[in-house]
Amino acid sequence: MVSLTMKTRNILFIVEGETDEPDFLNKMFQVCFEKYQFQCWAYRTSLHDLVCDLYPDGNFDPDIDILLHWRSKARDEKERKILSETMHYTDIFLI
Repeated sequence: MVSLTMKTRNILFIVEGETDEPDFLNKMFQVCFEKYQFQCWAYRTSLHDLVCDLYPDGNFDPDIDILLHWRSKARDEKERKILSETMHYTDIFLI
């Protein structure tokens, strides 16, 4: 089993808004975790809507490719790159 330290983590934050949450995360990482890598993708709507997308009939499909699903909602190439499986995220957080 591989032990991951914070230095080797590549974190993706899925947030509702385009400014408040990314601004807060940027400030937090500047102050507390300046050496760590993270990406932030704004869903631009309620995360409750996102959960409804992932649980369309009330049951979660364990075979769903969540990043692929999110990439289908990306608005441009920059967002598609953030949501690419080549980013190899170790952690994904919904905020």
